[in-house]
Amino acid sequence: VYGLQKQFEANPQFIYQLLKSTMQFLLFHDFGSDLISPLSELFFYLICTDENSYKALLNELLGRYEAQKQARIIDAFTRLFQDNGGVSLSLHRDNLQKFEKN
Repeated sequence: VYGLQKQFEANPQFIYQLLKSTMQFLLFHDFGSDLISPLSELFFYLICTDENSYKALLNELLGRYEAQKQARIIDAFTRLFQDNGGVSLSLHRDNLQKFEKN
């Protein structure tokens, strides 16, 4: 934990960069099904840690596409948090499980 705190202090964009790398990997790379659970868990915890970075990255992603694709992307990311009874952005295990189901 101490090393991670030092990393945050030295590089305030640390979570943003991790979140961006994780999002890009999940969206744009092929990977084995054995990585889905650990990657979605990492993605969820990073979103919970810095929701503003998540929103900024989502806006960056949306900016790359025309309106029709933007609507589909917004719908997909919205469903991550609304399906299965809703997912709260808190580091509670129940929320992670709902997020992974979505």
